[in-house]
Amino acid sequence: MYSTTANSRIGIATFARWLNVPPIGLVIFLNENSHYRKFKIKKSSGGFRTIDAPDEGLKKIQRRLNGLLQACYNTHLPASSHGFIKRFGEINNPSRSIHSNAQMHVGKHQVLNLDLKDFFHSIDIYRVREFFMHNFNTNFEAASVLAALVCHEGRLPMGAPTSPVMANLICLPLDRQLERLARRHQLTYTRYADDLTFSGDCIEDKMLNEIKTIITNERFTINETKVRLQISKSKQVVTGIKVNTRTNVERSYIKNLRAAFHDLHLHPHQKSDLTLKRSLRGRIDYLKQVRGWDDPIHKKFHWLFEEYYKA
Repeated sequence: MYSTTANSRIGIATFARWLNVPPIGLVIFLNENSHYRKFKIKKSSGGFRTIDAPDEGLKKIQRRLNGLLQACYNTHLPASSHGFIKRFGEINNPSRSIHSNAQMHVGKHQVLNLDLKDFFHSIDIYRVREFFMHNFNTNFEAASVLAALVCHEGRLPMGAPTSPVMANLICLPLDRQLERLARRHQLTYTRYADDLTFSGDCIEDKMLNEIKTIITNERFTINETKVRLQISKSKQVVTGIKVNTRTNVERSYIKNLRAAFHDLHLHPHQKSDLTLKRSLRGRIDYLKQVRGWDDPIHKKFHWLFEEYYKA
């Protein structure tokens, strides 16, 4: 990604200058175990997800590094990547999102969904160090310090601001190979974080084997329990969004939103609950993103929200 000669590898002092941090300010976080707080949150699919949250000092450094990594990723952004994209191209280019990811697969005869197992945690500190040395042309010391800054317990943590873009950067070779494979088979391929989707007229078993080979060679593992081939005569879903004829939410989403407003009507004192207000606003914004601003269902809930929470 950065072109330098073999004798001019980038050292930690250069990275420290780019991040506007003294070199010792980076090295101090090498003992990263004391800079994280571990907790669990419930997953919508059941069970719990472990979050490792860095303290404010480390997070501040990670955010600065995250900006540098994101700028680098945006200059190499694959057409297939839609997750964790903060900025994309020129001002008139479409943004990347969960909706843009699903939109690519609307109206296709077959839709294949795959999931990468333990996405962040499968990327270890040695792989991250290798990435910095090969792609940023850093020396071993700088690569080791940077890898320690973005990893926890020897892997990318869920909870660090650098983990999403770091995972995207590691996935660049994977995405490029799967894009080429999809083109050869006249299919569409996209990735949103650990969710991989292929769609088209016909997805043969032979191609699935090719996909698995590429994923294995890139040191990822498919979650076999989440491999789904959906045909147009049945419900087709991509990252939680229906894509049969248009991008759409599940019926249960609208039903639950309607129930939330009914409950608010019965208990108007809940309007003072700011958490509920933010939740409703977020759910309506998501409905707008998926179905569109002019959609009558979205407009109805938008009007209800404005009525309940008008000044």
